[in-house]
Amino acid sequence: MFRTTMLPIFLPLVTILASLTWVGWRFFYPSHSASNRTKPLAENVAAPWSRFTWPRPKWAIPRISLPHLALPTIFKGRSMFWLAVPILLVGLTVAFTLSLSDHHQLNDLSRTGIGPEDKVSIIMGEEKLLAPAPLPPSTFSGTEIPNLETANREWSRLDLNFAKTLLQLFERMQSRQYPLALLEGYRSPERQDMLASKGLHVTHARAFQSKHQYGLAADVAPIRNGKLVISERDPWAAAAYKVLGEEAAALGLVWGGNWAMNDLGHVEWRTKPKAPQQAALTRP
Repeated sequence: MFRTTMLPIFLPLVTILASLTWVGWRFFYPSHSASNRTKPLAENVAAPWSRFTWPRPKWAIPRISLPHLALPTIFKGRSMFWLAVPILLVGLTVAFTLSLSDHHQLNDLSRTGIGPEDKVSIIMGEEKLLAPAPLPPSTFSGTEIPNLETANREWSRLDLNFAKTLLQLFERMQSRQYPLALLEGYRSPERQDMLASKGLHVTHARAFQSKHQYGLAADVAPIRNGKLVISERDPWAAAAYKVLGEEAAALGLVWGGNWAMNDLGHVEWRTKPKAPQQAALTRP
């Protein structure tokens, strides 16, 4: 089926084909060109200005009389063969090109066809970084962090540049035998205020005072044998947090372990967001 999107290609080809056909017939078709050479100019050129009194302009285009071009004389012998072959070849080329257009189409990347985790995988494609598989909800229940089971752990809710760097951090920690789990990424303003109401030992920041609201911060913890080890009182966890601080600094991230109120599992983007409204704009 012919598509309207092929018109910009089809119309110029038809115009070129018609122009070449006219040039071939006008200047190379034997019966036409030979008869024009033998006839005097007076027989070939009509004077369209003959009814007027002023002289004919020198730049006027001559008009050719065509009484000798009867159809039976055109479609004779080898002349018709050499006229038909180029037309046939060009027509077949155009038809073949148009037929191929139905077999080479790119599928649209629709929002409905790509899941949240797939978007992160596509963005990280050049470095082959994939978001880790989500842990069972029971992993985050009964920990020393309040309301951790209701925290958001969707990688798609993070700023894309920050998510890329965070995945690099996870990969480096894995290579050093300290695998990480994402405890919380994006945090809504309402949840931030709820946590702040529990006291300064939980957080000092209220709504839009934390980079969690912009998807530019994450809370992580080392995981051992499928279980979170959050407290630094565990020697293995303390060593893991120390390595976390080293690797976060190497990637240009801010580590909460360097703050006056130690937040050993917190990492965030170094630059500040421009305006609170950006938090809403970056959310799906």
